[in-house]
Amino acid sequence: MAADDEAKIIPGPTFSDPTSSDRYIIDQIRQAGADLSKPRHTRFFLFFPTEAQGHDATAERHSAVELRALDVTFVGKSIDGLWLVRLEGEIVVNEQAIALISGRLEAVAGANSGGYDGWEALAAP
Repeated sequence: MAADDEAKIIPGPTFSDPTSSDRYIIDQIRQAGADLSKPRHTRFFLFFPTEAQGHDATAERHSAVELRALDVTFVGKSIDGLWLVRLEGEIVVNEQAIALISGRLEAVAGANSGGYDGWEALAAP
């Protein structure tokens, strides 16, 4: 992703209900004039206590068809000591797709003592 694309990413606020957060982000993308029938660059974020747990979790992503096409980047260790992992790819963004991918990522992260920290997408494909 080019540096000028960074400004076009629409992150959502924090919600206690993930479905509400997903709807909010999708609505923001739609309000930006996006054609939601077209795939767009989307990022998902995970965190783990150790780098090894992150590697184990991302290796497991191949067991879920929905996750195989996502590229993995180990962002590194955050200030709070957690290992951050970004999965990204081109997907059609809608509530069903996001719920399915998010659910799979939550399960993979949880099975490896990690957590799922949401997603963001480009408004323009």
